[in-house]
Amino acid sequence: EGSVVEGSGTHTAYSAAFIVTSVMEDKKMIEKEGGETHVVENEGRQTHVVENEGRQTHVVENEGRQTHVVENEGRQTHVVENEGRQTHVMENEGSEIGASEPRSTSKNSNLRLK
Repeated sequence: EGSVVEGSGTHTAYSAAFIVTSVMEDKKMIEKEGGETHVVENEGRQTHVVENEGRQTHVVENEGRQTHVVENEGRQTHVVENEGRQTHVMENEGSEIGASEPRSTSKNSNLRLK
């Protein structure tokens, strides 16, 4: 269902293909298909609303850092945070990619968020 698995502070693994649908600031309301509404408070930080093809919506807070999100057609996507610099999304094709093994996904459509 696209559950979020928290790591040891170095990465967050998403088990589904994600698409960034909006970037939010302060408190805003997210309208989902079907009339369901979610209110997100993020205390002035940037909030990325990530939706995985209509199944679940995940709100990812990155405390002012940049986040790159890539759609990976059902494979695992790892969002790796490197403490105040940038956050890269890396696609793996079956094998685990850790924070110490970054790999470019420039072949995919990366979305840069402010």
